[in-house]
Amino acid sequence: MSRLSVFLLCLLVAVVAGGSAVAFNTPMPALASGAVVACGTSPTIVNPGGTLAVRSVCIQNENAVAIYVGGPDVTTTTGQIIPAGSLTDPKTFCFDAHHAWCTVAAATANARVTYGIGQ
Repeated sequence: MSRLSVFLLCLLVAVVAGGSAVAFNTPMPALASGAVVACGTSPTIVNPGGTLAVRSVCIQNENAVAIYVGGPDVTTTTGQIIPAGSLTDPKTFCFDAHHAWCTVAAATANARVTYGIGQ
């Protein structure tokens, strides 16, 4: 039996069995663009949807310095690092949460935020 025949047979069995893929999460109806957040040397809240039911957040770093993401007590030693990036090579960190906090080692760094609203 050729590989193509085996593939087609497997495909037919999958269709006849009526199996369907199950998503890990309920998908968001749409993504929204949030305001740019100025992450400082003390934890800065990233609350992209305000009072909306935010489910997922993506934070993008286009700065020459790293941004650290975590809870309200985030530091440069405890946060998840978003490495230094650039306009042509940004670094992005996405996660499921209502909001988060960001910090940097010195000065400030702007982070772009995109988020998904729950249904």
